[in-house]
Amino acid sequence: QAEGIIELRVAQYMRQLRELDAVTTLKHYRNSVESIREEEHAKAIQLIRSGMDPEEALARMGRALTNKILHKPSVGLRKAGSEGRIDLLDWARELFGLDKE
Repeated sequence: QAEGIIELRVAQYMRQLRELDAVTTLKHYRNSVESIREEEHAKAIQLIRSGMDPEEALARMGRALTNKILHKPSVGLRKAGSEGRIDLLDWARELFGLDKE
């Protein structure tokens, strides 16, 4: 019975270590996206101050955010597709909550 308890606790500990790795990855990704947001926000403010219509500045900011946030995942997904890595493409669909079309 003691061995069973030890095995259970080891399995729980290993799961916690994997979760911590995921948390670290998420923190790095969040910091990266936050940096992009700050950069694009500053650009939009500058455009508005220089006389651009605020709606146009916000539209530009939105397009830039979308493009910059999706760039690296897009490159990786195209690479996965070209290498026949269907497992990664399926995982990305699950991660992003997309239907397989």
